[in-house]
Amino acid sequence: MYLTPRNWLVLTPILIALIPLVMMAGFMGKYGYGPGEAWAATMRIPVARTEYAKRFSEDELRKVREEMDDRTVVELIGIPLERRKKDTVWHYSLPRDGAEWYHTRQVFFKRDPLGILRVTGVHSGFQAEVPSE
Repeated sequence: MYLTPRNWLVLTPILIALIPLVMMAGFMGKYGYGPGEAWAATMRIPVARTEYAKRFSEDELRKVREEMDDRTVVELIGIPLERRKKDTVWHYSLPRDGAEWYHTRQVFFKRDPLGILRVTGVHSGFQAEVPSE
């Protein structure tokens, strides 16, 4: 097939339509988002601004497992930007000033009988900025 001006008239809209789909696939692969979150992240790129903790890494976050203690988490992904709910929710990302949407990265903990914080879950998502508690 030769790329004549007529062919470009057909191919251009198809190529333009593929751009968001490729971006969506990137969000799904890199962040593990489902299709809905990946589409939301793709369509809100201009209004999404996220601040991450200094040593934070998506790859290291994937290594965090249930029952890990808080010291191991800090060794992997550093010190969180905020700790809420009596140190049981650690925020490794926050919306930057003026952000309407942002990528959330949180680690949830519960104290064991010895008082040591143990991981109970990890959350990665894309959401609208909400007022802090």
